[in-house]
Amino acid sequence: MKLRSMRKIFGGILLSVGVAFSTSIEAGGPVLDIYPGARPTGIGGAFTAFYGDVMSIYYNDAGLAFVNGFQVYSLQHSNWLQGLIGDAYYEFGAVAIPTSRGVVGISMTYLTVGEVTITDENNQTTYSFVPYDVVMKASYASRINDRLSFGVGAKFYYSFLVPADILRKVFGVVGDGSAKTFMIDGGLLYREGPVSLGISLLHFGPELRYSGSDQPNPLPWTIRLGTRIEKTFGNVSFTLAGDLSKILVNIQKDLADSGLAFVWRDTYKHIGLEIGFANLIYLRGGYFEDLLGSRVGPTFGLGARYGNFAFDISDDRFIYAFTDNKTNIPNYRFQFTFMRKIQKAESKADSLKKPVLLVKVTDSLTGKPISAVASLRNPRTGDIITAEGNGNIELTASPGRYILRVENDSYYPFQDTIAFENSGQVVEVALKKKPHGRLTVLVLDSVRNKPVFASIMIGNVEKDTSQITLELPEGTYALRVEAPDYGMYYRIIEIRENMDDTVTVRLNPITSRLNVVIDRPVHINIFRGEELVISENLRRNKSYSLGAGAFRVIIECDGCENREVEVISRPGHDMLLEVRNNKIQLKEGGEGS
Repeated sequence: MKLRSMRKIFGGILLSVGVAFSTSIEAGGPVLDIYPGARPTGIGGAFTAFYGDVMSIYYNDAGLAFVNGFQVYSLQHSNWLQGLIGDAYYEFGAVAIPTSRGVVGISMTYLTVGEVTITDENNQTTYSFVPYDVVMKASYASRINDRLSFGVGAKFYYSFLVPADILRKVFGVVGDGSAKTFMIDGGLLYREGPVSLGISLLHFGPELRYSGSDQPNPLPWTIRLGTRIEKTFGNVSFTLAGDLSKILVNIQKDLADSGLAFVWRDTYKHIGLEIGFANLIYLRGGYFEDLLGSRVGPTFGLGARYGNFAFDISDDRFIYAFTDNKTNIPNYRFQFTFMRKIQKAESKADSLKKPVLLVKVTDSLTGKPISAVASLRNPRTGDIITAEGNGNIELTASPGRYILRVENDSYYPFQDTIAFENSGQVVEVALKKKPHGRLTVLVLDSVRNKPVFASIMIGNVEKDTSQITLELPEGTYALRVEAPDYGMYYRIIEIRENMDDTVTVRLNPITSRLNVVIDRPVHINIFRGEELVISENLRRNKSYSLGAGAFRVIIECDGCENREVEVISRPGHDMLLEVRNNKIQLKEGGEGS
C-alpha cells in the first residue's frame, strides 16, 4: 500500500483545487478564495464596489443593501479547472430578499475535486472516496443613507477530506478526516453619482483543524478595496471597475522579512469593463494578477437579460496553464438569475391619509404641458414613489425630505431635493428638450423585396407596421425588428442632432408560401415525409407557410383526378398551386387571387 503522511494527503487535496494563498501554504479553506459568479469573474473579479447584485453576498455584503423591489435568486455551475482535475465541480447559489428593515441574503457554496482513489503496489484500487467543501452563509445589509450602506455576514464552513475508516486502516490515524469552523464578513459601500467605493473584510474566524491532524490551518483572512464608475450614453452603458485584495496570513512576517514591495507583489489586482446594450446584452472583459500564485491573465464574459431573467457566462482560462506547452483549458462559469418583483400592498385608508404633491411639467421653450414620469426617493430609506401624467402628476407620500426626479425621454431629466410638507404643495418643473434627429425604418422581405408587416422596437417605442418615422433624442439606440416567418433583425443606431436618415431593414424569410387557387371546393393534404402536417377542406383560395424542405401535396376534388404533387420549399421562394378547369398545376411564384 502506498502511504504518505497525513499532512501531505491533506495538502495535496487542498492544492488540487488550484488556489495559492499569500506566501504560505498554511492557509486553509481554498474554496473560500474561489470567486463565484459569471458576471464578477468576467470582469476579473473586480466586484467590491458593485451594488444591487445578489453576487455582492460574496464580495461585499454592503452591496446587497441596494437590491430593491425584487427578490433575486441565482445559481452558478462550473466544471472547475478541467485542465487540472477532470471531474471537479464548483457550485454556488444565492438569494437576496428585501425587507422593510434591510436586505437578507443566503448563499451556499459547494466544491468537490471528484473521486479520489488509493491504489496498492499493483496499481489496483483499494479505496475510493469523494472529498468536498460546503460553505453556508447568511447576510444582512442596510442603507445608512442614500449613499452609504453596510453589510455583515456569518458563515459555516464544513470540509470533508478523508473517511474515518481509510484514515484508520491506511494511515493508522484516529479521526474522521473533516473540519468545520465559523466565520464572519463585513463591508461598507459608498456611492456618489456614477462612482462607488467599497471595502470588505472576508473569512475572519478561528483556524481550520482537521480531525486526525495536529496541523492547524489559518483561514484566508482577506481585505478587499474596490471602486466602480458607470456612464451611460443613450442605450449603451459602460462600467469600469478596479479592485485590490490581500490575504492577510503572515502579513506582519512578510513586511518584516521582505518589505512593503513584496507585500504589494503578493496583492491580487483586478480590473474589468462591462459594456451593456439596451439593457439586453452585456460584453465583459477583465484582467487578474496574482504574481506569486502564477495566476495572471485576461478574463471574458457575456450576459443576456430579458424581463425578470438573466443568463451569464464567463471564462478565466487564460490565467491558468497546467500543461508543459501552456495549453489553456476552458474554465467556464454558467449563471442563471431570476428576479421576482415584490408587490407592496397599501390599504385605501392609508393612501387617503397621506398628502399629495402636485408636479406641473412643461416644455421650457413653449410652456406647454408635457407627459413625464416623476419619482420621489427617500434619501434615508431608499424607498421610491413613482407616478406619470400629462402636465400634472400627483405623488402621494408622507411629509419629509425627498429627491424629486422628473423624466421624459425627449428632454433632459430634472432632479432636486425638496421638502414636502403639506397636501396641495405644487412644484413646477420646466424640462429642456434634447437635440433630436429623424429616423425612418422601412422593413422589406430580403428575397421578395416587398414590405413586411413587422414589430419595430427602438428605445421605448414599439409599433407593428412596415414603415415608421420617429423623432428621437440624441443618443445610442438598439433597433430590433421581428415578424412571423422571418429571422430577427438587431442593430445599434446612433441618433445625431438634425439627422434625417432611413434604415432599410431586409428580413430574411425562414419559410416559403404555397398559394392555392381553386375554382371549386377541394380537400388538401400536405405531408412532410410520412407526417401529415395539414389536412382541410377548402372553399376559397388560401396561402400556407412551409418551412424549408420537401413536401407531398394531395388534392382531391369533384370533376378532377386525384393528384399528388411534390413541392420543394425554399425560404422566400413562393409557389402557386392552381385547380382550374379540372386541371391541377404547380407553378413557381405567384401571389394567388
